[in-house]
Amino acid sequence: MSNQSGVAGAEPLKTLAGINFVLELFADHMIIRRTDSLTVILPDMFEEVRIVALKDIAAVYLHEAKYIYSQWLTMFLQLTNHRHITLLYSRADHSQAQVIKNMIDDVISKRQPFPAAMV
Repeated sequence: MSNQSGVAGAEPLKTLAGINFVLELFADHMIIRRTDSLTVILPDMFEEVRIVALKDIAAVYLHEAKYIYSQWLTMFLQLTNHRHITLLYSRADHSQAQVIKNMIDDVISKRQPFPAAMV
């Protein structure tokens, strides 16, 4: 059995449904599957699946809105090509989103060389 990850039988390390998408995190990449109605109705006009290599992520930020009526949690992925991806979650998913952020941060920190003065 194979999936969009390109690896036969590969299961995601973490999966989290957001607002109009599902994020699947693998060891070396992530898959963002859109689930909104426009993707279902007009699949040729909207990108249904986006695969992002973790090596292409420069930084990840998690921001919880502090407004009294806001129910959103925003994850910003800054890519190495100076583009970004914005993902919205329910505030109830904060702990799971934080786990995904930490996993991505671990990958980023392992590839960042320390300055010689710090070693």
